[in-house]
Amino acid sequence: MKNANVVIRPFDAATDLKILSTIWFEASLEAHPFIGEKRLTEQRRLVEEVYLPKAETSVACLDGDAVGFISLLDCFIGGIFIAPGWQGHGIGRTLIADALARKGELSLEVYTHNEQAVRFYKRLGFQEVSRRAVDDFGFPFPNAALRIKTCEEVWQGYSFLPDHLREARGRPLCGLSEPFQRGRDCLS
Repeated sequence: MKNANVVIRPFDAATDLKILSTIWFEASLEAHPFIGEKRLTEQRRLVEEVYLPKAETSVACLDGDAVGFISLLDCFIGGIFIAPGWQGHGIGRTLIADALARKGELSLEVYTHNEQAVRFYKRLGFQEVSRRAVDDFGFPFPNAALRIKTCEEVWQGYSFLPDHLREARGRPLCGLSEPFQRGRDCLS
């Protein structure tokens, strides 16, 4: 089921920090079991104290409740996490489409062992640009760097658009040059 009732709003540290940390932790336990619960517990502190406060984070809500988020560092996706019970409902796709409509292009790194995420990004049109054998902490968990420059595939098969994305249709994205502006028509 694809969910048309997702509301995306900016991160509010006072009300969102703990719930987004919980979403991150629970989703990470499922997506990254190879990292281990001990290390994820240690990383949770960094998420709360460094990553969420320093990133441009958008929160996906259903009926007022946070169910996922995307954190951007300019056009780089530092993290996108959906509460495990809400995965597969179009929330991640909606967050990426919203970010892509605002930024014009996106990049990210994904653990290659997280095959579900790799498939998800490739279905959206992300292309692999490089790989490395270790993660940011020097552990032997390979990462793939991915990038997307237009959002043509993001809304494929969707018959709805949130109002703020519908209003963006036909406008150049982020003032980018003509090759990137071709992506603006994807919001239909």
